[in-house]
Amino acid sequence: MKTITSLALLPLLLACGGATGAPSHAHPHGARDGARPTEGFRAHHAEIRTKLDQAAERAMALSSAPPEEVGELIHGIVHFFHHELMPHAQAEERVLYAAADRLVPTPHGRRYTDALRYEHTVVAREVAALHDAMRSGDHSPEALAAIQRRTVELVGLVKAHFGVEEEVVLTVFDELMSAEEFEREVVAPMHASGEDHQHGDAAHEH
Repeated sequence: MKTITSLALLPLLLACGGATGAPSHAHPHGARDGARPTEGFRAHHAEIRTKLDQAAERAMALSSAPPEEVGELIHGIVHFFHHELMPHAQAEERVLYAAADRLVPTPHGRRYTDALRYEHTVVAREVAALHDAMRSGDHSPEALAAIQRRTVELVGLVKAHFGVEEEVVLTVFDELMSAEEFEREVVAPMHASGEDHQHGDAAHEH
């Protein structure tokens, strides 16, 4: 039986006030081929990272883009964050974080994932600000510079957030769940929520 390594948990344990340890029903690594149970989830994060880079590239292009292309660039940035990233974050809270909180109970009424949940609120606030900037239609140099700066900062925040999820939270699942359990308790419920393809109708953005 594998246990949670203290180094792997340290960042969130400090943020959440310490954990009481792994539950007694913890399971060893379940992938027979040596792959981590969370490998597919990590691959999905890699796909999102590519789109984050694309959002940053669109933002950096704003300062030199022809006026007739500026609106489309901004729309592409906002559409990704609003219709792809945020549904992923919401599904994580409903499924991934809830499962992690069950695996790693913490004292004093705190949740193991409290710090990551708070980061989601920061991301949501920044995405809402970008959405408001798009709807304003202000394409002045100052407004475009603000959109550019906010987008690049948001991309950096989300990448750092993913890093903590992968090095801390997903490591817990790799150590305490089999591949079959992770598929049943995390992957399948997230797919059922439509997270992977929940892009929505962008019409209301305008």
